[in-house]
Amino acid sequence: MIVRVAKWVVGGVAALAVGLAIRRAIKRPVMPACDESIRAVHFGGTRPASQIRLIVLHDTEGDTAVGAAGWFANAASEGSAHVVVDQTHCYRTLPDDVIPWGAKGDRVNDDGLHVEQAGYAKWSRDEWMANRATIENAARVAAAWADEYGIPLRFLTASDLRAMGTGARGITTHEQITNAFDVAGGHTDPGVDYPIDYFMSLVRA
Repeated sequence: MIVRVAKWVVGGVAALAVGLAIRRAIKRPVMPACDESIRAVHFGGTRPASQIRLIVLHDTEGDTAVGAAGWFANAASEGSAHVVVDQTHCYRTLPDDVIPWGAKGDRVNDDGLHVEQAGYAKWSRDEWMANRATIENAARVAAAWADEYGIPLRFLTASDLRAMGTGARGITTHEQITNAFDVAGGHTDPGVDYPIDYFMSLVRA
């Protein structure tokens, strides 16, 4: 009888472990299917996955993902990102292990994954929310990256970036990087009214 009970316990524990593993697998964020037909021409070298610690949000200062992706394929662009999204499309312009020309300041390119969202830094919160599908697509990308590379789901302000230095791990914006490192001529995207609270709630969900 004792042996039989022990078998039931062991079997139950094993079944529970399998069930939890399946649930975790089902709930893991999935990277959106992205068109890889357009590639950025500007980038650095490659880096190991262990080096990736930041997710950086941008806006394209344009209306479409294909327009921004096409610009990154132009030698005159002098910039690049890993993924570009709008309300209906996603373009993969660089692999994760390639260093982009995304933002200046304290290894944020060397250690960061950069996602561009079709939109404008001048937009109000209401204008961004009217294009919320773009934010939702960017959040799907960020959630998949965070899961893949163990990046904490926390928003890093300029103060956080300065205080933590190269130990900073989380999600930030080009604007926060500009403010943190006093970058001359730095960018302010995705803008002061970008609904980062909505974005972070999506990523955490």
